[in-house]
Amino acid sequence: MCKFNNKIGFKIYQDNLSEDVLHNLKHLLSERYIIEFSQFEDFPKKTIDFLNLKSYTNNFYHVNYNKVDISRYFKIKSSKDVIIENLIEEFKNSDLVNCNNLVFHVENENPFFVVNDKQKIFYFNKIFEFFSTFYEKYPEATQKVFYIENTFNSSLFYKDLILFLKENNINVGFCFDIGHAKVWSSDSFDTWYSDILYLIKFGIPIHSHIHANKGDFDTHSPLAELDSNAFFNKRITDDFIFSNNLLKDIEKLINNKNISVIFEYNINIAIMDFILFFK
Repeated sequence: MCKFNNKIGFKIYQDNLSEDVLHNLKHLLSERYIIEFSQFEDFPKKTIDFLNLKSYTNNFYHVNYNKVDISRYFKIKSSKDVIIENLIEEFKNSDLVNCNNLVFHVENENPFFVVNDKQKIFYFNKIFEFFSTFYEKYPEATQKVFYIENTFNSSLFYKDLILFLKENNINVGFCFDIGHAKVWSSDSFDTWYSDILYLIKFGIPIHSHIHANKGDFDTHSPLAELDSNAFFNKRITDDFIFSNNLLKDIEKLINNKNISVIFEYNINIAIMDFILFFK
C-alpha cells in the first residue's frame, strides 16, 4: 500500500461509470485511495457489490447543490420542506455508497455576499437554523460529517462559520476548493492555508478539491497540458493568478496528514496527473 492511502482520491459521477472506470475504481478502492461520489441516485446493487463498497467507510459523497440550495430555503418559504426532504434523500443516497462524509455548499445560485460582521452573524444563525431543523427531522444525520465547501465568500467567512457551527454542536468539517478560492475570493493561497491550519488546531476535519482554472472561470481543468501529440507534459494549465507555484501549494495540502485531497475532474486524466506530478 502506498504512502497516499486514505489521503488522496478522485471524484466520480454516476454518468461516468464506464467499464474501464469501474475497474479503475475497484483497484483504487482496494489500494485505499478515497473516492468522492457526486450526484448518485439509485446506485445499482450489482455495482455496489462489484466495488465492495460496504468494506470502505472513508469515502465522500457530494450533496447535489441544485436540489439542496440553502439560500432558496431562506428566501422562499414554500421551499423549506422540499429542500429538507431533498437533503434526506441525499443522505440515503450517501448510505447506498457507504459514505460517512458529505461535501456541502451553503451558497449556490443566490450567494451570501457578506460585507460586515452584523450580516455575518445573521447568516450564521440562519445556516445553524437549517442544520438544526434537519437534525430534528433526520437524527441519523448527526453521525455523519458535513464538510462545508468554500464558494463565494472569503477564507475568514468559512473559518468563522465552521467554528460557529462546531460550537453549536453541528458535526462539521471544511472542504477547501482551490479553484473556488481562486475564482471567487481575493484571498491568497497562503491566507486560506493559514486558516485551514487554524481550523485543524480546533479538531476540524479538512478535505480539499484540487484542479486548475484559467481566468475567472471555474473550469475544473486537469493540471497537465496536452502537447500537440496528445501526450501529457509538465506544463500546468492554470494561469497562476491565484498562486505563484500551484504545484508546491498543492503539495502542502497533500503532505499535510490532516487533509484529504481529491483530484476533482475526469478520473482517468486525474490518475495520470497524480502519477505525473506527485507519485
